[in-house]
Amino acid sequence: MKIIIDGKTIEIEGKKTVLEAARENGISIPSLCDHPRLIPFSGCRLCLVQVKGSRRYLPACSTECGEGLEVKTRTPQLVRLRKQILELILSEHPNACLICTEKVNCDDHKSTIRKVGEVTGCVLCPNNGRCQLQDIVTEIGLESVGHPSVYRELEVRRSDPFFDRNYNLCILCGRCVRICREVRGLSTLTFIQRGPNTVVGTAMDESLLRAGCQFCGACVDVCPTGALTEKSMKYEGLPEQTDQTICTLCSLGCLMDVHTRGNRILYSQPAANGPVNDGQACVKGRFFLKEVVHNPKRITRPMVRENQEWVEKGWEETLAFVARKLKTFKSGEMALVESSQASCEEGFVLRSLAGGILKTGNLIRPHVQAPVSVYQRMMDRAGIQPGLNYDAAAIDGAETIVVLGTDIAATQPIIWLQVLDAVKYKRAELIVIASPEFSFSRYAGTWLRHFPGSETPVLTGISKLILEREEEGRAGRAAGRAALAADLEGWSLKDVEKDTGLTLEAIHKLTEKLSSPGPVAYLFGAETASRPDGEAVLTALWNLSLQTEGRLIPLGMESNERGLMELDRDGDGKWTALEEIQQTIKDRKIKALYAAGPIKLPLKAKPQFLVVQTPYWDEMAEAADVVLPTVSSAEEDGTFVNTGGRIQRCTPVLEPLGDTRPGWWILNQLSRKLKSQVTEYKRTSDIWKEIRKEVDALSGVTAAFLKEGGDLFVKESPAGEPAYIPPGQPGKPPRPTKQRPFLWLNLANLDSYRGLVFSREDKGFRLFRDESRALLHPEDASTLELKVGDEVILESAAGNFSCRVRLDDRVAPGSVVTALAPFRFADNRASHVLTVKLKRGS
Repeated sequence: MKIIIDGKTIEIEGKKTVLEAARENGISIPSLCDHPRLIPFSGCRLCLVQVKGSRRYLPACSTECGEGLEVKTRTPQLVRLRKQILELILSEHPNACLICTEKVNCDDHKSTIRKVGEVTGCVLCPNNGRCQLQDIVTEIGLESVGHPSVYRELEVRRSDPFFDRNYNLCILCGRCVRICREVRGLSTLTFIQRGPNTVVGTAMDESLLRAGCQFCGACVDVCPTGALTEKSMKYEGLPEQTDQTICTLCSLGCLMDVHTRGNRILYSQPAANGPVNDGQACVKGRFFLKEVVHNPKRITRPMVRENQEWVEKGWEETLAFVARKLKTFKSGEMALVESSQASCEEGFVLRSLAGGILKTGNLIRPHVQAPVSVYQRMMDRAGIQPGLNYDAAAIDGAETIVVLGTDIAATQPIIWLQVLDAVKYKRAELIVIASPEFSFSRYAGTWLRHFPGSETPVLTGISKLILEREEEGRAGRAAGRAALAADLEGWSLKDVEKDTGLTLEAIHKLTEKLSSPGPVAYLFGAETASRPDGEAVLTALWNLSLQTEGRLIPLGMESNERGLMELDRDGDGKWTALEEIQQTIKDRKIKALYAAGPIKLPLKAKPQFLVVQTPYWDEMAEAADVVLPTVSSAEEDGTFVNTGGRIQRCTPVLEPLGDTRPGWWILNQLSRKLKSQVTEYKRTSDIWKEIRKEVDALSGVTAAFLKEGGDLFVKESPAGEPAYIPPGQPGKPPRPTKQRPFLWLNLANLDSYRGLVFSREDKGFRLFRDESRALLHPEDASTLELKVGDEVILESAAGNFSCRVRLDDRVAPGSVVTALAPFRFADNRASHVLTVKLKRGS
């Protein structure tokens, strides 16, 4: 297709607007309301163009190209009209600086300007220098405003965490409203009032917290003015440098633009070219990456405890001391702890230290409790190797999406955006099987609200109904159908109804939907897979997926679970359970512990020698004999594999703070102190060469390819014919007792990094997502005579936990929902029963 813009013939492919075609060919058309991720709005009218054959000017952002279309963008009439439109926009926006005749020499004249609470000009605006409105004024060449300037005197909203809202600077472009609705699926922001009183706000003028905002920062990123401003960068000024790296605060590895000045992060934003996140982020990557790096708990020097006092030492002296102490213990008396947020290079060197030098099998690997690891082990035992890799297409292409028991909008927000896109724009059916009501449940065509812990009978009941319906066209495609039918004879649908709290009618309706043709994607997370009966749940889910031509998609917890799992795939499959190590420490059998990841030590029990390798000062560091400070992810060069199998490189955007070192360097230098023949690694590429030799799944990826940012996944070799797995005998889900009358569901809380729990460190994060909260139904709180904010003790077989009461009518009566952090190992307390008691003195 050929069109003509300002006399220039342009050839375009596909469906495009005039504005898109112009920008792709270097032709500038001013616009304030347009954005690549949003449906055309035609609100600002600055992009009006003259189209041959049209009697009126048309907005370029919503005018589609057609063969032979002729467009003019800069006629004298259009230039004059744009200036008039911009004057009207600026009449309700502080404009003195924008049209000031001395703005070129502003730095020479603004020395007497005082900081004030209200923004009355660009030099007082936190967005000064990065404002699109400033750029538009310059592009259009506006020198004066011929209308009286009106300051709207709206209250500046500062009560919410992370960013302020100053709608006195808002130009009503609608970008924030539209991205919240169209891309994020929340509609937290909207236009309220009418006519000249129109403003952006929330329903009933609630705070963003109460309105359900997820604080992803998308609205801040698209705002063309300073109306929405990140709190932490209000007085930071402009960055000197911008670099890209992946965020390692969850299991996806979103690509981020990190803006820095003087070896300090000012702020981070999602990169528009991110292969995983496509220009979007979550609250952690958008607002907390800076806090993770520049945290007051950062340790910047090696420290050794001498005579009960901490003494800073150099690396040579400290590592030599650690090596001498470790040599005094037998191999069975030593244990090591890994972090699932460590790079592949660090994990490789740690395994070499544990097995090759210390000769101990006591290596605690957190990834063994990750959903992908639980799923992989289960399938290994069945002799089946299903494909574990997936990307957005695995979700986008599904006609039915089943979310099992996990709040993906909170824990996997980027995955949720892919689900939302499939539901809203590709008409996929969303089915939610979960006890509590989640924020995204409103998009579900079906929501099965079962008793906590009863997922296995729910899924098995659906399988039994499908078999009874004789869905041979779908159920008969995998081996072992007859055996499955025989195994399910012991499952009674009446018992399923009793154990799950669901009606048979509801289960029948869901069975009908899953029996219809079309691919099905089953998404599951740690709430189901990482608990004691996790494999039973996954067995039932696997069988159901075979009956419905579906595939299982495990959702991750931490940044490199998949990468560390691949390092262990060619091993003997043995691993040491956390509980086992904790007991041996308590029994004084483990005498030396090297903790390169967080671990909860038994009460009043500590090894004779404790080394903690960590970026932060915490309870573990306080109890240690030696503390070895590591870099944070922003200072690290390393390789990570996200939960979908995508191999990505984390590149440093800062120099290491103080005297911190990468984890792989510390472990390699310690190994050389223990055994002089060990190879010294100078850089991560040296380690990656060794990984390629020893780990078949990663053998096809060169360090150079990673450096270039290549798009590559873990090498897989699916093996074994898909077959049903015997579900075993029906088990009874947890039921309330007289002593413990509440069902307890602990949702995944992934808001931590290397032992740093975000809600404990930041007031804003605590307001948004407090890990110490316990959600109760208002009726239960009334029965217990509890009110919001009361501190209670949750007593269960898993232990006692202190929480503060919050009321939520989305919680099923008779149950308590928490999100205690960190969510890993034995801390997974999902689906227990408990009692709630008011804490004394509360």
